[in-house]
Amino acid sequence: MEYFKFGSGKKTFVIIPGISLKSIMPQKSAIANMYSKFAEKYTIYLFDREKELKTDCTVMDMAEDTARAMKELGLSNACITGASQGGMIALYLAAYHPELVYKAVIAGSASRCTDHSKVTFQRWIRYAEKKDIRSLIADFCKILYTDNFCSQFQDSIIAANMDATEHDLKHFIILCQACIDFDFYNELDAIKRPLLVLGADKDTVFGPNASVEIAEKTGCQSYIYKNYKHAVYDEAPDFLQRMLDFFAS
Repeated sequence: MEYFKFGSGKKTFVIIPGISLKSIMPQKSAIANMYSKFAEKYTIYLFDREKELKTDCTVMDMAEDTARAMKELGLSNACITGASQGGMIALYLAAYHPELVYKAVIAGSASRCTDHSKVTFQRWIRYAEKKDIRSLIADFCKILYTDNFCSQFQDSIIAANMDATEHDLKHFIILCQACIDFDFYNELDAIKRPLLVLGADKDTVFGPNASVEIAEKTGCQSYIYKNYKHAVYDEAPDFLQRMLDFFAS
C-alpha cells in the first residue's frame, strides 16, 4: 500500500480517497497544496488502496488494510476524512477500530448501495471490461461533477487517464464491485466516535438520502450542500473549512 505524508503539526489527519481509475499518488503535490491550511496543526497522511487486491476484496477488507497501515506507522486517535468509498472505509474504522479515530468526516458517501448506485457502478465496470477508457472517464465526470466543472476540466481528466494500464482497469473493477456489495447500515449503531456527514442534494451516485440516513442512524452532525453533485468534496469552496472547524471543535 502506498501513502504519502505532509504537514508538521502535532495532530494526525488521515485522508482516505474514493475510487479512481489510476493511483492518485502522482497528484500528491496538488493534494498537499489543497490541504495546505491543515499543514501547520496536522501531520497528514493519505492512504491509497493496496496495489494487489483480491478479486473478491470487500470494503471491509480495504478498511482492515488501512487499519494495519495506520498501526504500522504508529498512528492513533486521528482525524479522518473519507470521500465516497473512502467514507465507507472511514465508517468501518470508526465502528471497529475506534482507537484509530478521534473524529471522522464522511463526504459524499453511503452506508449501503442503492439499486440506482449499483446500475452506475455496473456501467463503469462494463466500460472498464471493454477497455473503453474515454467513455468510462466521460461518464465518471458527468456523474461526479457539476456541468460547470465538467466544461472546464473533463477533457484534461480524460487525457490524464488514457494511459491507464490493464492492471489499473482490473483494480478499478474490484473497487466498483466492492461498492456494489457494501451494506453497513445495520452496523452504524456500533459507531461511537463523532462524525460529520457532508453530502449533496444532486448526488447522482448515492443520492442525497444516503448521507441523511447515516446522520439519522448515528445522530451525528450533517450538512447537505445545494446544487452540487457527488464530488462536492472537490468543488464546494467552504468544504475544507467545515472539516477544519469540525476537527477543532
